[in-house]
Amino acid sequence: MTKQVLFTTLMLGLTLASVRAQTIETPANTALTIAANMTLPSGRELQIDGSSFLKMLPGTTGNVMMGLGSGAVNTTGRFSTYLGHNSGYVATADSNTFVGYQSGYAVTSGKSNTYFGAGAGRSNATGSRNTFIGRNTGPGITNGDDNVYIGYNTGLNDQGDQNTFLGSGAGVLMADNQALYNATALGFGAQVSASNALILGRNANVGIGTTAPKTRLEVVSETADNSGFRLTNLTANSRPTLATDQFLTVNDNGDVVKASYRVKISRVNDWSDKVFETGYVLKPLNEVEQFINANKHLSGIPSAEAMVKDGVEATQLNAKLLEKIEELTLYLIELKKDSQAKNTRIEALEKQVQELSKK
Repeated sequence: MTKQVLFTTLMLGLTLASVRAQTIETPANTALTIAANMTLPSGRELQIDGSSFLKMLPGTTGNVMMGLGSGAVNTTGRFSTYLGHNSGYVATADSNTFVGYQSGYAVTSGKSNTYFGAGAGRSNATGSRNTFIGRNTGPGITNGDDNVYIGYNTGLNDQGDQNTFLGSGAGVLMADNQALYNATALGFGAQVSASNALILGRNANVGIGTTAPKTRLEVVSETADNSGFRLTNLTANSRPTLATDQFLTVNDNGDVVKASYRVKISRVNDWSDKVFETGYVLKPLNEVEQFINANKHLSGIPSAEAMVKDGVEATQLNAKLLEKIEELTLYLIELKKDSQAKNTRIEALEKQVQELSKK
């Protein structure tokens, strides 16, 4: 028979002055039942095999410590709750809550921490105001403050402050003891490597307004023909910082793609080839001159004032400019014909003059 020894200070109808340590022996794996009320005086503890199991600290401390080795070293800390084998084993500071096997085991001066789960916050000796939920959360951190870890083995490689990791294995990218600040990684295995950064998932697609994103970021607006995406500090009034013929646009699926400018029309009549059609009326040059003198721009081309006020669609403007070039080509053809006819007449007159001069 294996002996289980419980060293207790028991109040079983005895006065405090007569209290002395008592040993109760029970068979191995047999429950100990105490039928009468048992009161442990303030500052005493219930021990199993020589190890503290339940500490009865003065009521003014606000402490609750239950489990072999829980709060074993604490003599001054207040307002703490340690539940579980060796939870808060060497903790001496105030306002910690450790629940689970060896949760907060190495905590010394860290305050206002909340650790739930076996091994949660086990090594964070001096860090304060942390919330760790899950087995082995914060496996390597020793002095970080204001961190939130939720999930199995979450907070990998972190040594910083104000970080939030949610999901099993979420944490810092590499084990190089880099101290990150205000870093967030959300999702299974999500890892972050820079301060003031937010990482969503590990190789995951992010959806806004959709439950089934097909790309790294898919945004579905509530209304059609609306992107649901806004760049507040980059508007139509912003000055361009780069001159290029490349830009971002969307394809038929709404995917954002890189493109270069291409002029395209939807109807043949929208283009300028009508100038060369039979029956096209080409204005006389004197009428063109009169219009230019009166309006200071070509007919059919927006004025400078109109461009400033309303602008013009690029394809439409290109078609109009080409129309003027084609009209100019027709004017040049007519001028050439006139010039050739005049040259023919001049040559005929010169020949007549030569013949007359011979007489």
